[in-house]
Amino acid sequence: ERSVAEKLIEEFMLVANETVAEHFHWMNVPFIYRIHEEPNAEKLQKFLEFVTTFGYVVKGTAGDIHPRALQSILDAV
Repeated sequence: ERSVAEKLIEEFMLVANETVAEHFHWMNVPFIYRIHEEPNAEKLQKFLEFVTTFGYVVKGTAGDIHPRALQSILDAV
C-alpha cells in the first residue's frame, strides 16, 4: 500500500500536469499530451452497479461520469 507521502506526491504530479496542459491550451500553443480512451460503457455501467451494492454513491451515469468520481471510488476501495 502506498504511504501518505506517495499519495500526496502523486496528487501534486497530476495537478502540475493538468496546470501545464491548461496553460498551453489557453496560450494556443501546440502541445502534446496524453489522452486516455473512453471506457467501455457497458463495462463501466456494470462496475457502477456493482459498487453501489457496497454503498458507494455514484453521481451520473456511465456516459457522463467524471473521471475524478471514478478515482474517488477506486481510492476508497
